[in-house]
Amino acid sequence: MSFDVYVGSFTRYISGGWENVGQQLARETGVPYQLIRADETEEAPPPTEDVRGQVESWRDAINQGLSRHLKRALAWDESDETPYFTDRPGWSAYASLLLHAAYDDHPDMKKPASLPEEWGDDEAYKLSSGEDTTTRYPALLVADLWLPGEFDFMFGVQDLGENPRKIASCAALLEELRELNQRTFKATPEQLDVWREALPAESAPLNDQARVGLAILLNLAEKAVQHQLPMMLDY
Repeated sequence: MSFDVYVGSFTRYISGGWENVGQQLARETGVPYQLIRADETEEAPPPTEDVRGQVESWRDAINQGLSRHLKRALAWDESDETPYFTDRPGWSAYASLLLHAAYDDHPDMKKPASLPEEWGDDEAYKLSSGEDTTTRYPALLVADLWLPGEFDFMFGVQDLGENPRKIASCAALLEELRELNQRTFKATPEQLDVWREALPAESAPLNDQARVGLAILLNLAEKAVQHQLPMMLDY
């Protein structure tokens, strides 16, 4: 199963008005591409205007629920002209990045040389991402959806598909990714550009995978903050 990261409006995402990396390559090369998702249905996406209305109602409900905690109401562009950005770190690079961050939280623990098959059961990862844990990287290790806005806390909410989500700000994610780089890899912008284009084999060392995951997520988090757009995982 492919694993992509998307930055853009919910309207474009839900309506299918975007292409992942595989779709883009298939279109450019003329190769057929079949998209398969874990929650795949045969129903066509609803009309764009209906989706936009649902997104705006969902955002209004969040703003109402958080009104006492927000400096400004959450807002981002859901128009048809909103740009989008996407990249494909793959599960191995993404999971390796999460473990890399967790072991920076717990330097007394021995980091595995390669990504464990059951990486979600890794002890350092569970210590940094579980309930009531303390971590330097909550927006990376705990949140699974990021919104533009001025807030420095996480909150739980159901998304438009009624799935439970932990939401942090795009700015918090960007700050954490930059801190993780400075504390560990200390990569220059030029090095990050090279890593972002690398595609290591799934059997590559954990650090090699984590570098790619960091470079891709950092680039997309920068896009999310620059354009004030949501950022989400797609698989």
